[in-house]
Amino acid sequence: MNWTGALGAPTLSGTADKAIHIFGSLTFVATLKQEFKGDFYFEGDHVGNLITSAGQYLQSNVHGRWFWLRTLADSLYVFNLSLFCPG
Repeated sequence: MNWTGALGAPTLSGTADKAIHIFGSLTFVATLKQEFKGDFYFEGDHVGNLITSAGQYLQSNVHGRWFWLRTLADSLYVFNLSLFCPG
């Protein structure tokens, strides 16, 4: 999910009963209005994906495989973090 190039102040919104599943990289931009209240699931199964939060706060739970956290482009602010380590 890549917001690079989005014009103006785009909005990502959704209620707490929704979820976003990301199988690649995530790139937010500083002008994004991050109002999504549901969970984020980082489900890619390979190393090399990048998370760029651009100062955005993930307002609910973030779930993911442990190696997702090895590639953060900047600070990641989350409400609750749940990691899955396969093996």
